[in-house]
Amino acid sequence: MNHSSHLYIDLSKEIHKYIQNKLSKGEFLLSERKLAVKYDVSRTTVRLALQRLDKLGVIMNVPAKGWLVTGFDEGSFNLKGMVSFSENMLALGKVPSDRIIESEHSVQDSQIMKKFETNQESFIKFVRLRLADETPLLLETTYLPESIFGGFEAARLQTESMYDLFRDEYSQVISHSVEEISAEIINKEEAELLDLPKETAILLVEQKTYNNQNKIIEYTISKFRSDKFKYKTMYSNV
Repeated sequence: MNHSSHLYIDLSKEIHKYIQNKLSKGEFLLSERKLAVKYDVSRTTVRLALQRLDKLGVIMNVPAKGWLVTGFDEGSFNLKGMVSFSENMLALGKVPSDRIIESEHSVQDSQIMKKFETNQESFIKFVRLRLADETPLLLETTYLPESIFGGFEAARLQTESMYDLFRDEYSQVISHSVEEISAEIINKEEAELLDLPKETAILLVEQKTYNNQNKIIEYTISKFRSDKFKYKTMYSNV
């Protein structure tokens, strides 16, 4: 294993390969202790790797039993936890990419101010078309408060993670997010970008992201192609 500061990410990829090659939906993964021995890492690293796979929807924890393989498959997009589009696509064996459609600064919008629960703020706004294997899958419109993210350039997101930039350059520690899911009929321009017939129904997800001071630092509207995604979740009564 590569002994880097992101060892748990490398480990999660190794465990994911093991699951794909050796296990089936409904089977249980090796215990944390056995995984630590198998990959010659600490149990803390194993736990972080398993939590990452849990957020990706690959496994879920069943109390007193262990980590269960969920059967996360092609076409499923996990909405559980702070997991990026890129991570979801990589978990499915696809190559993610972005196309910046629009980017502007100093946006004044009273409706967006309400989303951020403020009456005085200007925003950075950018629209991204998210693709996997060059196929357009979703359209995202994101707003960031300029008082926190002054100078933020959306073009960097074609090669860098937005949440990594939040943490490393703006000292923003993410606490949690709140999502609302609904359906919507897209307009002609959106249909063309997503390569869909006009007036197609799509899955609409509105997300507010909070920092560790419980302040909203991001508002994103995501429009998912309904012919490429399905919402999948799993519950356990154990």
